[in-house]
Amino acid sequence: MAELAKKPELPVKTGLSNGHNAVKLNDMPWFHGKILRDEAENLLLNVDEGDSASVSASAQPQDGVFLVRESTNFPGDYTLCVVFQQKVEHYRQVILHLKLMAQLVQVT
Repeated sequence: MAELAKKPELPVKTGLSNGHNAVKLNDMPWFHGKILRDEAENLLLNVDEGDSASVSASAQPQDGVFLVRESTNFPGDYTLCVVFQQKVEHYRQVILHLKLMAQLVQVT
């Protein structure tokens, strides 16, 4: 895959904007900032379905539970982490010209 031109720096506090409405990522309950992949998996696989703040070792992770974190491998990008079939899938989210583009290939 060809290397993309340097992505614009996007301060987390500013968030994303489409010219009309800005999204402040820090205000979103699903945004967890700069956490590691293992931390994201731990959070998602141990969430009690009745309360997103409770952790339960016996609860089965629910498909569709997700969070967004800053990418540790690609600074300036984000990673969508979502539970599917009791595993966490990680998808790179690329910022290009201040628009969020999902990379269609799963990050392994």
